[in-house]
Order: sequence, then C-alpha cells, then structure tokens
Amino acid sequence: MFNLQSRDRLLHCGTIRRTPLALGLMAMFLVACQRDKPMKTEIEKPDLVAASEAIESTEHLIGNLITLRAKPVAQISPHSFIIQDDGVFGSDPILTINASGVPVIVPLNPQTPLHITGTVVRLIAMDIERAYGIELDPTLYAEYEGKPAMIAQSITFSPEPAEVTHDPTRYYNHVLAVPGEVATKVATNSFTLEASGGMGRNNLLAIAPNSPQSLQPGQTILATGVLRPFVLSEIEREHSLTWDGQVRNQLADEYIDKPVLIVDHIYSSEAIAP
Repeated sequence: MFNLQSRDRLLHCGTIRRTPLALGLMAMFLVACQRDKPMKTEIEKPDLVAASEAIESTEHLIGNLITLRAKPVAQISPHSFIIQDDGVFGSDPILTINASGVPVIVPLNPQTPLHITGTVVRLIAMDIERAYGIELDPTLYAEYEGKPAMIAQSITFSPEPAEVTHDPTRYYNHVLAVPGEVATKVATNSFTLEASGGMGRNNLLAIAPNSPQSLQPGQTILATGVLRPFVLSEIEREHSLTWDGQVRNQLADEYIDKPVLIVDHIYSSEAIAP
C-alpha cells in the first residue's frame, strides 16, 4: 500500500520520475463516479486542455475552470493526489484537491487516466479548508503552499474504447470519459468508437440523445456519459429515440447485451492525450 513514507521519498526528489515505484502508485487511487444519471456538463462548460499544457502554463490558468485528462502519479492524502504528464519530463507535478464529494477508491486499472474538471487556484490551505470543508494537514501541504493547484469538482475514469469493450461489466453504471476515433455513423444520434485491434462488433456503441453534433467516421473525440448494457427497448423508451426499422434491426443484431455509452457531452479532438 502507498504510505506517507513512500510519498516523501517521491516528493522530496523535487520532481516525479517514471520509476517502477511511481508507476505502481498509479494503482492506489481513483475517484469513483457511480451515478444514476450522466454528469450535467452543461452547467460547467470548461475548456479541455492537455495535461502538458496545464503543467507548463499553470500560472496562466489560475482562476479558470478547466478539464484535463491525465494519469495520476501519487496520492498525498484521502483528499488529494498529484498528476504529471508523461511528455513533460522533469516538470513540477500539479497538486489536485478532491472537492467532488466522492471518496477515493482503488482504480479498476492502474493505467487508466483520469478525466478531471476543476478550478486552478493558488494553494492557500486555510482558504481551501474554509471554502470546501476539507481538512488539510499542514505537514503534508507545506511544500505546495502558495503554488498552483487544482480544485477538482468532477473526476471520472477515462478508459480507451478497447478497455471498455474487453470487460464492460466493471464499468457499468460508471460515468466515463472515453476518447477515441469515430468508426461508424449508425444514425444521427448514434455512432461507434473504434476499439484498437478490433473491427465492427468489437467497437464501442455510443448514443448521444441530445447532441446536435453530426459526427463522421475518422473524427477523434472525447465522449462523456454513463456506460450500461444495451437493451434496445429501454433505451428507446427512456430517451424518446425514433430509429427506422433498418437501424433498429442493425442495433438489435450487433449490440444486444453489449455495452453502450449514453453520451451527455462530446469534446473535440483537441487535448485528449495521454
């Protein structure tokens, strides 16, 4: 298990190196987002930025609400962790305070990145405690005091499509943020995301009932929503979908009892790394 001594050995080096120990620490936490309904992203509408951009330009992002996708490096406490982008060797990590109200648990896959929405601030522990009711041990956060940090309002799993389709049951009823390339356009409000190494029926079905976007094969996107088993009648009833007979037959034949991502928001291809 990760403990404070191992944390100190990492953080006192000044920067986090990609050692086997550091990689192993990725497996020690994740914020679970088990919800009955998709995230209400229309309330926030944050900018999606690359983890490397956030790390390199954190000072310029202070005060902004952003969304980024990055792998965690180490847990500091039950309320916080640090992230660092693989492509920015030697840069300082970003401290992330979990203000989502959802506790930290062991992740489903230690390599699965996190999709994080939050506000970049300059860390003043006393102000954070007062604003969010989160107790921050001064001995753990002394070295971060006055430095940029992220106050996370939402943290979700962000697996690749192939990871989802390989073992969907462990992601059912979780909010996910899935990056990928549009493989096929099934109908106006439904499409598939290509699963690496897979063709056709191995791709991830996604349905965006309220999306005005018209996606085309080859587009790279990041789709957020809740994963569930595909039950045609339930989905049609719940989302008032009116597919024609050909589309209904295709979906019933190819995706029955397979996973489907009920999408609530679609981001463009920018900054969905790593």
